[in-house]
Amino acid sequence: MAGKLAPSIISAAPATRGMSGTSTSPPGMTCSAAAQHEMGLACAPKTLPAAAGNAMFRSLIKNNLLSEINAPRDHVGLSWRQVEAGRWIVARITDEGLRAIVHPPPLASELHHHTPGPKT
Repeated sequence: MAGKLAPSIISAAPATRGMSGTSTSPPGMTCSAAAQHEMGLACAPKTLPAAAGNAMFRSLIKNNLLSEINAPRDHVGLSWRQVEAGRWIVARITDEGLRAIVHPPPLASELHHHTPGPKT
């Protein structure tokens, strides 16, 4: 049975560099906000259209940066979709998601480009 998708949710946490290497990327903002939430729950940036937010959640879950859990009663407002019997589902940051924030991939401008010389 297909789940009912929740409307876009607001992210109030400040952005940090992560996931795609940029502080303003929706995945980076989402995982950063989840890392700061008391239960590690994620919410999509308020500027992201609902369809894009749903696609982003699916991608982050597929890549094991977020996992799905039943929404705690006090946090149903952070739900991103509804499943059978009316249960709401929230996304929680995983250990892998936390590591991606703590150790984000370097920006291209931060890489030291070294071209090895000819072997002699």
